[in-house]
Amino acid sequence: MEPINVHSRHRFRMRKKYLTEGADGLHTHQLLELLLFHSIPRKDTNDTAHRLLNSADSLEKLLHSSPEKLAEVYGVGENTALLLSLCGDIAKRSEDEDSAAHKLDSPFRQMRYLFNWYRGKGKGTAAITLLDCRKKVIETVHLCTSKVKDPNDFIPIAVSAAKDASATFAILSHNHWGGQRAPSVEDLYIASSMKRALMLVDCGLLEHYIVTHDDVVPIGNRKKNTNRKESDIK
Repeated sequence: MEPINVHSRHRFRMRKKYLTEGADGLHTHQLLELLLFHSIPRKDTNDTAHRLLNSADSLEKLLHSSPEKLAEVYGVGENTALLLSLCGDIAKRSEDEDSAAHKLDSPFRQMRYLFNWYRGKGKGTAAITLLDCRKKVIETVHLCTSKVKDPNDFIPIAVSAAKDASATFAILSHNHWGGQRAPSVEDLYIASSMKRALMLVDCGLLEHYIVTHDDVVPIGNRKKNTNRKESDIK
């Protein structure tokens, strides 16, 4: 005889509450608990949901954690870690596609797009965002994930991508996960070199941005943005 699942009634009530009241009817840990039903069968997921939330500063950071880091939480197996990471990646892809569907024709829109794009990216990531003549995103090309010592390592990649995409404009960016907002001498040199190289394929470099964990800073127009609040881009 199959044993009675003592948690089945609780799961039924949770699902019913979500279907009738939506996400607003549940606390954050309850939403996470409901999600865990799909990867942890026949067990109480309440404690696991709380442990997961306590392991990160926010739900957003939790969902953008790597499967390896998620699996370090007690009670989280491979399937659960994969499910949570997948949910974070799907949410991020949705945000990227939504941003890309709009014109990046202002510094605000450019910074917000890059802030979302860099979430979950490794330290030292550099990328170039290619735009058409209306300043709509064609694609964002990942250039490297390491400390750049020689721009010749990736400038040809950016120029080739811009040419293949028939891009009219481009936005160069890289991250400083340490929080440093000021550009280095190398950053300024790379921006200048990239601008000259892109001109050879009739593509104009609009800006070079530094992305930190809580801000996006334009290198070319730093003085014009000194009164901008960090929360403006979030």
